[in-house]
Amino acid sequence: MTTVQKILDGARKWLNFKEGKNNDNPFGKHFGANNVAYCNYFASYVLIVEAKINIAPCGYVPTSYAYFKKIGKLHKTPKEGDLVYFDFVRDGIPEHIGFVEKVNNGN
Repeated sequence: MTTVQKILDGARKWLNFKEGKNNDNPFGKHFGANNVAYCNYFASYVLIVEAKINIAPCGYVPTSYAYFKKIGKLHKTPKEGDLVYFDFVRDGIPEHIGFVEKVNNGN
């Protein structure tokens, strides 16, 4: 199984997951930081636990964005299995993270 398949299969396991009261979730718990916004802990969990990629876990979206920018891993051509950052307020600081499941190439 390829790394991309491991990432996507690992993420898909959690489709329809609903956090508990006060942001209770298994991803933050796994890294010792429960009851916080968990999207970046989810991404860390999938990459580290499911896909066995050796990176440091991170719970804060701007921090992981800065890390991948620093090591030259950000790009504007998405591929399946890539992380995707969302900057909803368009201030240059992403607020959310997810995975690219499929690229439609404009179709």
